[in-house]
Amino acid sequence: MQRFFWDPADDRVYAVVRIAFAVVALLNLVSLWPDRAMFFSDAGMIDHDIVREHAAWPNLSLFEFATSPAAVTFVLLFSAVWMVLLLLGVAPRTAAVFVFLWHVSLAARAPLVSTGWDLVLRAFSFLVLISPLGRSWALPALLGKGVPTAEALCYGLT
Repeated sequence: MQRFFWDPADDRVYAVVRIAFAVVALLNLVSLWPDRAMFFSDAGMIDHDIVREHAAWPNLSLFEFATSPAAVTFVLLFSAVWMVLLLLGVAPRTAAVFVFLWHVSLAARAPLVSTGWDLVLRAFSFLVLISPLGRSWALPALLGKGVPTAEALCYGLT
């Protein structure tokens, strides 16, 4: 058990997970882009008041106040920027928080269009949020603004 959690692991493994997750999350957002107004705005399929009425817990959603198509577009662009920052390793922990919030928001605002894939991405975004993010292959390290380390705690990745 001690070896599984606390032994050093290669930092590059975490960087690959961070990069791959960011790419997949961005591709998922791009696939939702054409139908963003239909899925996430009050002009679309589901009125926001109905979503609020049936929420099982407090609605922690970026769409809480973004109900118009223009506001929904802004939220998607805002989320895409954080996904790109996560991909590049720029402010990765903050980016991971916003990417996790995007996935929670998607499920909270559009439960009818959420699929198993969205649930997997939400779970994986939580995993990325709490895991080491890997400084290898991060833009700041590549530009010489940080020293990449080759070790991180293993957290089960061996």
